Amino acid sequence: RRIKDWVTSPDVQITFKGKTPYMTTNSMHFVQCDNEFTACPVFPGDTRITLCYVGPLDPIDMIPKKKLKPLLQKEAPDFLAEVLSIEIPESGSRLNVPIISTHEKEEIEKLNQSPLEAFLEEMCEHRDGQMIKMSDLYAKFIRWVDPSEMEQWSKIKFGKSLPPQHPKGRRRKDGQFYIGNVWWRGEKPFSEETRRLIKRGE
Repeated sequence: RRIKDWVTSPDVQITFKGKTPYMTTNSMHFVQCDNEFTACPVFPGDTRITLCYVGPLDPIDMIPKKKLKPLLQKEAPDFLAEVLSIEIPESGSRLNVPIISTHEKEEIEKLNQSPLEAFLEEMCEHRDGQMIKMSDLYAKFIRWVDPSEMEQWSKIKFGKSLPPQHPKGRRRKDGQFYIGNVWWRGEKPFSEETRRLIKRGE
């Protein structure tokens, strides 16, 4: 979480033991290497991380560390000159260089979804003003979820785990509970309404 904050923060605090901390311009960059994909927590919609898989090297291409370090030092000036000569295009995002989406990143984002989030993404779509009866949504979710996880998803937990953009409320017209701003993927909308539904009180 701290590294993610540093990625977008314009300033960073430098702290020396026994001395007064001070703020300076943030010019940090991070590269994380790990054998386990779970070590890098990437969640759906995260635009601060580019993630890619690096396969094992062929033993023939392996360079011993004692030889590799001098080669890297020799290459450094040319590498730096190449980097400095690159013209970076204007970025419309909050980052100087937009994050590249990769297949590996998309797969790990899906693995970090809860069963309910995965269900809503696969079976439904966000539609402002539309609503689905909670009992219908829950029944379809229970049929969709893995049988081994079915007992963990009571109707109460289902209702409490809904994302905030999908508020739950009782409809005056029939007294039934509905989930708002959602509709079945690929089906004709419930109504012509397009105003976003919001929750007020209970």
